[in-house]
Amino acid sequence: MEAGLSHKFRVGLALGGGGVRGFVHIGVLKVFHEQNIPIDLIVGTSMGALIGGFYALNMDPYLIEQTALRLLKEKDLFRLESLATDLPKEGHRSAVRRLADHVKMLYYWNLHATRRWLVDLDKMEVIIKELVGDKGFKDTKVPFYAIATDAETGKQVILKEGGLAKAILASSSIPGIFPPVDFGGRTLLDGGILGAVPARACRKMGGDLIIGINTEKEIGHRPLERGLDVLHKATDIRAYELNKAELMACDMVIESRVGSISWAHFSKSNECIMKGEEAARQIIPELKKLIQQKRRRKLFKSLFGL
Repeated sequence: MEAGLSHKFRVGLALGGGGVRGFVHIGVLKVFHEQNIPIDLIVGTSMGALIGGFYALNMDPYLIEQTALRLLKEKDLFRLESLATDLPKEGHRSAVRRLADHVKMLYYWNLHATRRWLVDLDKMEVIIKELVGDKGFKDTKVPFYAIATDAETGKQVILKEGGLAKAILASSSIPGIFPPVDFGGRTLLDGGILGAVPARACRKMGGDLIIGINTEKEIGHRPLERGLDVLHKATDIRAYELNKAELMACDMVIESRVGSISWAHFSKSNECIMKGEEAARQIIPELKKLIQQKRRRKLFKSLFGL
């Protein structure tokens, strides 16, 4: 339902991307379920779209956890971890470590030169369909929207009609890793390009209180030893600044403290879930008070026509 079409107080959840760091959302959803925190609207981008879409269909965070962890073991996503180029480099690297990193980089770029995409679209679509099947946006138990980026205009696109699998695929099409997705006559890229946490879209679609789950890394320290290091650093800075504007639109931000985990570090999925639980439990008392305050304020305004 679009903003302005309902007087009901709505708690909106803005689920960010970040690859496997997005498993934090599962931990947060588990705690919200236990604590009876209402969720009336979900907007997700990239991994947040995948988890958010699945949750919107069944409202069962434990089912998401079981299914997602099973799929990680069954599919070949773990090979992405060995090819991830942004794994943290801690302390002084030995000559052997530097050589190993160099060999890995040569392999990575050779793979890019010989293949159009690092991961085939068909493989990703199979994984996503195992979660959401052939369901559409109309089948969700709470309103759900997926965020993508229009490759031609550079504008944010809020996906809200049609099949969930294709929309989530478009929202998750990380540049250079997955191919763009044609959806509704547009060529779409990962929604996180314009900001990892889709808080402003969540507000636009009718959220009165916006809870953002941020899994993005801080800019941090990165040794600038190679040209590729500088490119990664520039990307970190741009992503951080774009995301700040989104976080300012949240009424509450859950910081997951998983910034040191690479987006493709799938062996850390359980750790990310636990970090999400820890972060959610810390804010529950404050969140419950905030929901009550915001709900009363909206009721007061509607009663007195303010």
